[in-house]
Amino acid sequence: ARAVAALNHPNIVTIHAIEEIEGRHVIVMERVSGRPLSERIEAGGLPLPRVLDLYVAKVYLRVFGLAFVGMLVLFYVATFIDLSDKLFKGQATGRMLLEYFAYSTPQYVYYVLPLAVLISTLVTVGLLTKSSELIIMKACGVSLYRVALPLLVCGAIGSAALFGLEESVLGRANRKAQQLNHVIRGGSARTFDVLNRQWVVGKEGHLYHYVFFDPRRREMNGLSIYGFAADRWRVASRLYAGQAAFRNGTWTAVNGWGREFDAASRVKTFTPFQQRQIGLESADYFITEQPDADRMGFAELRRYVEDLKTSGFNITPYQVALQRKVSFPFVTLIMTLIAVPFAVTTGRDGALYGIGVGIVLALAYWLLFSLFAAIGPAGMLSPVLAAWSPNIIFAAGAAYLLLTVRT
Repeated sequence: ARAVAALNHPNIVTIHAIEEIEGRHVIVMERVSGRPLSERIEAGGLPLPRVLDLYVAKVYLRVFGLAFVGMLVLFYVATFIDLSDKLFKGQATGRMLLEYFAYSTPQYVYYVLPLAVLISTLVTVGLLTKSSELIIMKACGVSLYRVALPLLVCGAIGSAALFGLEESVLGRANRKAQQLNHVIRGGSARTFDVLNRQWVVGKEGHLYHYVFFDPRRREMNGLSIYGFAADRWRVASRLYAGQAAFRNGTWTAVNGWGREFDAASRVKTFTPFQQRQIGLESADYFITEQPDADRMGFAELRRYVEDLKTSGFNITPYQVALQRKVSFPFVTLIMTLIAVPFAVTTGRDGALYGIGVGIVLALAYWLLFSLFAAIGPAGMLSPVLAAWSPNIIFAAGAAYLLLTVRT
């Protein structure tokens, strides 16, 4: 039966001979052109289809290239349409747009890669199923798990690529892209490096320096106020507060001290305090763009979270974002696991059907990912569980499908 199945399929190989070696039947295959294969498929034994791996990988990479490039072009087109009016009105130059595209490309790749992996797996397995090649492979003793091994390897490479991209390139590129986007839309040049401590000049000439500002709670951490002499450029005073909160129109500082300096920059007075009212602009004066985890790598965000642990601020959103930076790269491997058995059951409906299923699965994952991303910062789940729950749910679905599909 295996010999007849292989003979009736023109895309595989033809039977060269059937030998009996040490009591086991061995089917020796050769290509239609007559070139012998460098391997044998033992009936009932462990298959070693290295040629099969290359064949499946070739189909997969061809589909992956088309899907990846196609979706990447869609991002470029959508971005150009969004910013084209700035170019035609003279607010931006072609060079600025090209630089913005260059710095935005890592983020586009980060979004496109998981979907391309999912669609490629669905279409590849679907094509093998529709052309009956998967049946031939099974008839030759090659299980579905073994056929899918090249796809799993590609999915694992995709996960490593996502994590490496996020750790080495993504944060820096996103900061540059945000700067350019701000300038293209008519704003002045700004620094979006959220790891730098903040410096603000007050309306009366004071210089404010703070480590972190929470606009929702209207609180600051590590606030320093520098006052300057009126007659010459020198620091006349400095006030430091471990924390400062804006309540009922006034700032209340706690756990701090004040220093005054003479003309020789020597400390004239030193006054510690536990709590006192301080004169400062309103909280709205300090509201700027919030620290964004997308503009930080894993190591940068981890250091940022460590710096804020002792501040008393709510760092749960950043802890969730930190865990998501580890959990999200696994999406390519999980999508591959769930796509393989799914494509076996739907593969005969065609490649377009596989693409549609892939988009639906990707939207379902992203919706679940966003849902838990909103639940986690609210404190309803631990940061680890909030970040890893979508992967756990989809991995459980993939395990069920893999255990129930005919292999």
